[in-house]
Amino acid sequence: MELNIRIAGAAGQGMQTIGYILSKVFSRGGHEVFSVMDYQSRVRGGHNYYQIRVSDRVITAKNDELDMLVALNKESIELEKSDIKDGGIIIYDGGANGEISYEKCQMCVSVPFAKIAVEAAGDKIYSNTAAVGAVLGFIGYDLEILYDVINKFFYHKKGAGVAKSNIDTARAGAKFAKKSDRKPAIEEMKCTRSEKMLINGNEAIALGALAAGCKFFCSYPMTPSTSIFVNAAKYSHEFNAVVEQAEDEMAAINMIIGASYAGVRSMTTTSGGGYCLMVEGIGFAAIAELPVVIVNSQRSGPSTGLPTRTEQGDLLFTINASHGDFLRVVLAPSSPRDAFYLTIKAFELADKYQLPVTILDDQYLADTYVTIDEFDLSGVSIDRHLMSDDELSGLDEYHRYAVTDSGISPRALPSQSRHVVVSDSDEHTSDGHLTEDIDAAMQMKHKRASKLKRLDEDMKPPDIFGDAAAKNVLLTWGSTFGVAHELLEQKKKDSISLVNIQEIWPLSGEFFEDFLKDKRCIAVEGNQSGQLAKLIRQISGIKVDTILKYDGRPFTLNYLEEKLKEKGVL
Repeated sequence: MELNIRIAGAAGQGMQTIGYILSKVFSRGGHEVFSVMDYQSRVRGGHNYYQIRVSDRVITAKNDELDMLVALNKESIELEKSDIKDGGIIIYDGGANGEISYEKCQMCVSVPFAKIAVEAAGDKIYSNTAAVGAVLGFIGYDLEILYDVINKFFYHKKGAGVAKSNIDTARAGAKFAKKSDRKPAIEEMKCTRSEKMLINGNEAIALGALAAGCKFFCSYPMTPSTSIFVNAAKYSHEFNAVVEQAEDEMAAINMIIGASYAGVRSMTTTSGGGYCLMVEGIGFAAIAELPVVIVNSQRSGPSTGLPTRTEQGDLLFTINASHGDFLRVVLAPSSPRDAFYLTIKAFELADKYQLPVTILDDQYLADTYVTIDEFDLSGVSIDRHLMSDDELSGLDEYHRYAVTDSGISPRALPSQSRHVVVSDSDEHTSDGHLTEDIDAAMQMKHKRASKLKRLDEDMKPPDIFGDAAAKNVLLTWGSTFGVAHELLEQKKKDSISLVNIQEIWPLSGEFFEDFLKDKRCIAVEGNQSGQLAKLIRQISGIKVDTILKYDGRPFTLNYLEEKLKEKGVL
């Protein structure tokens, strides 16, 4: 069973509310949900949509073929009708938008959302809830689940009266749909009731940071990263965390560096343009050996670019950001579940190796809602890798940058003991004081670089799916994994395997030299230049072909299948 619904209209018409409530209902009904948003950078007007894919099996990608279009204005019908399946249904308010017909769609059903809302609740402001009720009425879904979701969504925010008005309107919308003699050809959707989470990538990052013991979030708002620190603020009191909006990105990175020096696990969030402003601070964290975690939630660039669209264009920039040579870690989660656990790992690596860690997600992963089981915290532990009071008290003198075999110096906090803790953005001696002595500078450079050997041991190698001996290999990183994995699961092609990279830097060339040798390799990437393909060739010498998409929209099953057929792989 599968159902694909798109709610389309102008910004300000409430698509996000309709989409989120429907996604929550399907999730509570025991179904797998994959919901994506497509929106313009404007408060009102333009064309936007919220798409919900529902199934009784695990789904990890967007599908273009629609069973149902809920059009909130006439323009949406014209723009979206080409994606409707034969026999699909368009639901619209004919009273508000005029009657329409479309030959490919056997059912164009006018549902008077505004009239239903006025009759049921006395105000057309509830029109969107009438649309929610109508959708579930047409497919015969359990409305009691909807009423529970509406109660939880509206009761605490707007009170019992508003919740009741929404329930009354939803009931009336469903009643209208059930009486209609035009029904979509959709399999019966049996509800089992479920307590699975419905979560998107940015929410998962925020929760992962809190679970990791992050106590200070400082960011300047930038789409699509903003919801990370908004969600952190939502739970900050429960976790005794401070969430601060800085005046700009430079202030944000420097504030978390200061907090880190004082001993607090800290995070900042931004997108590509903001990351550009942070690069001097990232270099500061590297030479001062202060652990910080930065989220770069990628969008389409350069400059302001397409600020609400997705792209994977920052990979090479992120692993080379700031001047000079220094060690850093870059992680790229493939799903909200991965985002939670990789965020926890980001803080562990930052503290253990005393360096900056960047988490690379993108607008698609950031905003996409999926159903997942509860996070398992049994294996999560917090190790700050700090010196104890007893260890410090036994020292005659303390050197913040003492040379060790591992390259990792014992880290103490200022005011922890009688010893002074000195950090510097200039090159320094082992006790932290500025120096231009070449021998001392070289010693520090070698010390910092020598961490790489141990760090490599903590980096998880790429995941391999399918037959490792297959002659065709798809390579993915970050959010492109879901679409490639689901398509290969559908096709069951023994001739294709999939390699997914989440812990993306530092990256060992040996793995690729061994695994990709004498195979046809194709990187599936959301950028124009094939950045992963270039990176793999740089570290291994292996030439990698590409399937690219850089129009600001994510890969879909249909698109990837078409491109693989063009290359003769499918």
